[in-house]
Formats: sequence, structure tokens, C-alpha cells
Amino acid sequence: MSLCETYFGKTIDNLQWEDIETFFQTEHEETDQIEFKSGKFSNEKELKEKLTKNVSAFLNSQGGIYIVGTPEAQKRDKAEFYQGELIPLNFSLNKDAIVTAIRDKIEPMPSGYKVKTLEKESKQLLIVETEQSPYSPHMVKGDKYYMRLDGQSLTAPHHYIEALMKKVSYPNLNMQVMGIKLEMSKENYEISLLISTSNDSLINALNPSIVILCPMLHGLKYDVYNELFGKRKLNDKTILNRKKFSILPKGISSNIRYHVEINKGSLYKDKYILMTLNLFAENAPLKEYLAILEVNEPIEVNVIHFEYNNKEMSKQDYREKIKKIISDNQHKS
Repeated sequence: MSLCETYFGKTIDNLQWEDIETFFQTEHEETDQIEFKSGKFSNEKELKEKLTKNVSAFLNSQGGIYIVGTPEAQKRDKAEFYQGELIPLNFSLNKDAIVTAIRDKIEPMPSGYKVKTLEKESKQLLIVETEQSPYSPHMVKGDKYYMRLDGQSLTAPHHYIEALMKKVSYPNLNMQVMGIKLEMSKENYEISLLISTSNDSLINALNPSIVILCPMLHGLKYDVYNELFGKRKLNDKTILNRKKFSILPKGISSNIRYHVEINKGSLYKDKYILMTLNLFAENAPLKEYLAILEVNEPIEVNVIHFEYNNKEMSKQDYREKIKKIISDNQHKS
């Protein structure tokens, strides 16, 4: 069960503004796993500095939830509690910018966190749910490590960081889509994906590999090809496997280009391409990413969603998630 389910009875993806309002109708105190902040930030930069400090502390401890837009703290008998009307952010917040800030300002690059923004009458709330990291310690750029203690994010002592370092036993591999191009023939789209793979840990990765799968969701079929391996098929899924290095050294990233050839008649709703990208190594567990591409005529393609799937999902939940992402994208358009 996720932390959001523990506190709110539902996952972070399903949280609504009303859930946060209802939560603060009763008194709540901060703990080592939840932090409250009113929306009284002067600008986005100040918010990001506080956020990355707290996310880093959660990663290095037992995980946690950071909520921006809560009531302000009240005091009683020297103890603080939070209850009452929400105080949302008074400026517009870009979710992608928050995700980028966490990714860029924390080392090694974290995974296992989710960002949710809620909007009502041009005001916003921010919720970030973070899992305890198997790759801790994580450092906020500037050589500072944080931990959670007594409901606060505090500078972590040396012995605590040393103990976390001894726990890391396998590489932390991550990937991003760095570039995408589209070419078109009479019947097919050929999409060129530039994927950056990074080893954000202190352990070398042995024989790292990327596998791209195009599941036959809704009966879709894809032809996938690259210059090294050609086409391969496995259990009604198109599969592409390419090894770039025998070793991906610690702290190093590499760029790999793939070419995906897709029949024009095979797109979901005539414009969406669904992919899962699996990243693993001999000494690192598999990480699965979901990618959704939007194709617009004549030769434009955009990545509308790219996310690490850190939870196992049923086929039905997977389909519903994809439908929601696409529906949200259509409403934005």
C-alpha cells in the first residue's frame, strides 16, 4: 500500500482537491513521513529549494509525502498541528518543471517518486509522494545530505550517510528520451528515438540492455527494427534488444538511437503510439518505463508521457491509466 493510500485512502493519481480539504477538517501533525507547507511561497525557485531538500530527506529515510497548499501551522502546548482552510499557491506551477527540478538537483538521480498538481479556480496544490530509495544516500547538489527526524528534514550526520552507502548493492540505472524525429513513407511512420541511459550509482553496471516492447493493446501490432538486430518477435509482442556496452561505469551516461517502424493504420485512436521500455543489467533489476507518443501530420511526433512504472499493474489498470493519460492530453489540446 502506498503512503497516499495510507493517509487519504486512494492513490496519488486519484487524489482530488476535495480529498485534501476533507483531510484538513481534522487536526494533523507532521511526522517523519509527511510534511505540510502553505502556499505562501514568493516564487517557484523558493518552492523548488524546499521541495528538493524534503524529497532528498524522504529518499534517505522511510519515504514520505510533501504537500504544498495546506493550512498554516497552529500551536498548542508547544506542539504544532494543521487544520482549517487550505492556502493554495498564488502562482502558476508547471508540473514538468517540478519533475525536472527533482531529477536535476538530486544526486544520484532518484526514481520512485510521483508529482501531482491539483487546480481549482486558478489556484494550485502540489503533492509529491516519495518512496524510500534503494540507492540512498541522495545528495542535493551543493554537497548536502538530508534525513527525516522528528517530523523535520535535517542535515544528515556522517555516520548516517556511511551506513546508507554500505547498503547499496546494485547499480541504479535510469533512462530518458532525449530526442525524437519522424519520417514518413506511403504506409509507415519511421520514428527515431534518442535514449539516454545513465548509471546514477557507485557500482558499475554489467551488460546493460534496453528492450523496447510494443504491447498489442487494443489489437495493435508494430514492426520494430534497428540497424544491429533487425526485426524480432516474441509472444505476440514486438521486441527490440540492443546492448551498448559490456560495462556502463558508475556515474556515466550513454546515448543510444533506435528506429521504430510503424504502420499508419496501427496507431491507437489514429495518432498515439504505446511503448514500454525495459532497462536492466546482469547485476541490476529490471526497470520498466511507459512511453506514449503523439503523432501529428505531416511529420511531427511528441512524447506526451514518459514514466518509470515502479508498481506492478493489472492489464485492466494499465489500460485505464493509458486511457486517462490520453484523455488528459486531449483536454489540454
